[in-house]
Amino acid sequence: MPTSTSGGVGMRTLFAKFVCSKSGKVFQIYLVFAALVSAGFGYQLYNASLEAFRRQKAEEKITALQLVDAFVTTYSRFRAQFVASAPVPATFRAKALDSFSKEAGANREFVLRWVGRKGREIATPAADADMAEMIESLAALADPGPRSTLSTIDGKLVLRTVYPALAREEGCVNCHNELQPNKPKWQINDVMGAFAIDVPIEESLKELRSQSHRVGGGLFLALGAIGLLISILHFRHVSQWDAVAQELSVQNARFDAALKYMSQGLCMFDADARLVVANDRYAEMYGLTREQVKPGTPFRAIVEARIALGAYSGPNPESYISERLAAVRERHASTKIQTLPDGRVIAIVHQPLADGGWVATHEDITEQRRYEAKIAHMAHHDALTDLANRVLLNERLRTALDQAGQDRLVAIHLLDLDLFKNVNDTLGHAAGDKLLKAVADRLRSVVRESDMVARMGGDEFAIVQQSIGHPMDAAMLAERVIASLNVPYEVDGQQVVIGTSLGIAVGPTDGRDPDQLTRNADLALYRAKSAGRGGFAFFEAGMDVEMQERRALENDMRAALPAGQFELHYQPVLNLARNEIVGVEALVRWRHPERGMISPGEFIPLAEEIGFIVPLGEWVIRHACETAAGWSNDVKVAVNLSPAQFRSPGLVQVVMNALASSGLAPDRLELEITENILLQDGTSTLATLHRLRELGVHIAMDDFGTGYSSLSYLRSFPFDKIKIDRSFVKDITVTSGSLSIVRAVAAMAKGLGMETTAEGVETQEQLETVKSEGCTEIQGYLLSRPVPANEIEQILRKAAVTERPAEGHAA
Repeated sequence: MPTSTSGGVGMRTLFAKFVCSKSGKVFQIYLVFAALVSAGFGYQLYNASLEAFRRQKAEEKITALQLVDAFVTTYSRFRAQFVASAPVPATFRAKALDSFSKEAGANREFVLRWVGRKGREIATPAADADMAEMIESLAALADPGPRSTLSTIDGKLVLRTVYPALAREEGCVNCHNELQPNKPKWQINDVMGAFAIDVPIEESLKELRSQSHRVGGGLFLALGAIGLLISILHFRHVSQWDAVAQELSVQNARFDAALKYMSQGLCMFDADARLVVANDRYAEMYGLTREQVKPGTPFRAIVEARIALGAYSGPNPESYISERLAAVRERHASTKIQTLPDGRVIAIVHQPLADGGWVATHEDITEQRRYEAKIAHMAHHDALTDLANRVLLNERLRTALDQAGQDRLVAIHLLDLDLFKNVNDTLGHAAGDKLLKAVADRLRSVVRESDMVARMGGDEFAIVQQSIGHPMDAAMLAERVIASLNVPYEVDGQQVVIGTSLGIAVGPTDGRDPDQLTRNADLALYRAKSAGRGGFAFFEAGMDVEMQERRALENDMRAALPAGQFELHYQPVLNLARNEIVGVEALVRWRHPERGMISPGEFIPLAEEIGFIVPLGEWVIRHACETAAGWSNDVKVAVNLSPAQFRSPGLVQVVMNALASSGLAPDRLELEITENILLQDGTSTLATLHRLRELGVHIAMDDFGTGYSSLSYLRSFPFDKIKIDRSFVKDITVTSGSLSIVRAVAAMAKGLGMETTAEGVETQEQLETVKSEGCTEIQGYLLSRPVPANEIEQILRKAAVTERPAEGHAA
């Protein structure tokens, strides 16, 4: 199974690790020592056992031989006294012992015999060399006694026990001397021979050896087990210590790496204010050498080294030393920020230790401070112009209001740029951004250092004017601003002319908090823009009421369209050559349920400002087409298009839908645009005009001469008609300038093949003059005021070719 295999591999790995370890090597040496000890012990045990066995067997045999010797001696004495015919002792001994050995030895596996001394035997077997040597050695002793030894007889190991036979009887001595007259004489107590017993002990020795081996092996195993146990315990202990040491080594390596690569400088001091450790970053931050930050260096010496290198903060070295020593004596954690002479900002985090020392980290936060300052600046400044934003403006305004009093006023100027949208639309947003930067630079140049210029968003700016003594000071600043911003700008190689309108509120009179003062300045700005661009207005108490009325009017206007409160009035256009009405201009009117008829001059600018002019203009086109479809086929209807309408991407589709749903012929619809529309986006404007012309509708240029005329458009696009603004017609009989303009426009239009309509004709004299100067059509109160649809239908039915209006109608 995988588990077993994994376990086996793990055990083999552990065993190999143990064998190769110091404990394993010591254990191997120990095993050799244990084997030697066990073998030596077994050998000693074997020898001791063998000696004990030999001694035991020898004692047994000696006892037996003593009995035999006593028997033989007794026999000899008995024979001498009683049985003279009995065999002689030597012969008797030999035969008796030989017979005994045969009877007992067959069962006992031993040999019992009598042998004489070599060379002097009498009726006895000859002694072998080993026996002869033993007998001779006994004979050499003064008091010979029995002897036992191990001998190899006929290739077999035997225990040989020899009991010396002494000459004790004089008769025996005399007998032997008589029988051997040529031999040395026997004496009493001479060793004449010996009784011997040979016992085979091979099997017994095998048992002894086996027993010794078992004991030695057991001892070896016991010693080995003890050694193995000790070695394993030592191995485990050493392994644990090795693991601990390895872990400590790893931890130390990690600690060293952390110290080396940490972004902060670190230093640790003991209770005696001597350095314990410092990383490279600490030395690097202050330009110190390794010698200057080696362990054991006093804290004061390091501080003095930093002072010598100029890496310290404070007015002088003494104060810095005092400050750092005071920080060391503090027994609580602290963080201190220091700025070095080179501009670096260092954050020092001090942490006391339990033993009286401390550890501190030194972090260079210069970039962090710069980044924080940059973030703080971005949070309070406009990204494009780097002017203060609304947040910083409110903070400054609040501070100024807190300090304001009767003789110390604060004024806020709110301004937005006139005609800035035209620049964005014609030159693009990149040019618009450049223009906004140029405006910001000019505003900075006209204010005091104590004042603040802010960008509120888009083309809206603000100025906080502090510590002024009189509102006239604010008026003078407003005049400087208007004069400065009216100077033409150079943007991408083109000259740009814009203006500005300002609203001013003065605190604390007009407001005691930033929101109130800013809101009142906004009301004043609205008044300034309503009175005509390029001026300024101060806040007045009644402006708040006017603004509330404006908001109410805005809400009512949004509800008026679905409620059907808007209606169209029509003003006829007379062809001077044929003296007949050839068209009408549709003009929207608002009949309020409570306020009655509201002047277009009151609600049209508001509709353009809030974007309501687009849906309102769509309704005018659709309703005018539906109404004109019921008139005579030779009468056109003219509709004004506002700039916002013209920029609407759905304008062409709206015209197509109106024509389709009403059934009005496209050539009976005339769309009037102003010159300002032509200045918005040349390419896009021309594309839209051509698409409308492709539908078959007529295009007229309205209020010609009041805007930034561009004669190139008259060449690039074939307008059907030019309408001369009423401001030139009004003074045509009084000033030569107006007459010259009318004459020039009429001549130009004739040369381009265009009709010319003089607007605002109210007197017969004006009629005669514009006719004589070449105008082809007139429109104005001399002919008719704008009237509802039912009245214009009556005028169209009653009109005669030769008829001329006898009187005008006041609007």
